[in-house]
Amino acid sequence: MKLAEGDYVVLGFLLLQPMTGYELKTMMDSTVRHFYRPSFGGIYPSLKRLARNGCAAVEESVGGRKVRKTYRPMAEGRKVFLSWLKEPPDITRGPGAILMKIFFLGLGDRTIARSYAESIGRAARERRAWLKRTAGEIRGRADAYQESTCRFGFDYYGFLEKWFKRWGGKR
Repeated sequence: MKLAEGDYVVLGFLLLQPMTGYELKTMMDSTVRHFYRPSFGGIYPSLKRLARNGCAAVEESVGGRKVRKTYRPMAEGRKVFLSWLKEPPDITRGPGAILMKIFFLGLGDRTIARSYAESIGRAARERRAWLKRTAGEIRGRADAYQESTCRFGFDYYGFLEKWFKRWGGKR
């Protein structure tokens, strides 16, 4: 089963602990907001999709005049989530996609974290090599701003390569 990226993020948080949509948003804001900006407009539809697909169960309780819906992960949800966690992200999408999986690596075993670190390092080396070739091809045809964006990418992927080599998936 393939889910939307936001669904995996919501599912990951539910694997940390069962929560209501409001609790989920509060926890996301206090932990990952510096690289992932959740909204209620994205969280609640994700919760409904996860429940519909058998990845999460919903328990309703009445408190006052409101019905409180608490979502908890199901075995299928854990399986689907761990499968997603094993896939290396597209590093060209920026640090948010990379950091989101790092945030949840503790839900998997050490081999997933180690493999993740190695795959990011490898992808960063490949992107740097590509940018080095590209810089050579555009030299003389690009203006200073275009060359600067190429240099930024080269430096960024260099940082990723070094950081993931040093980190190595350690817990």
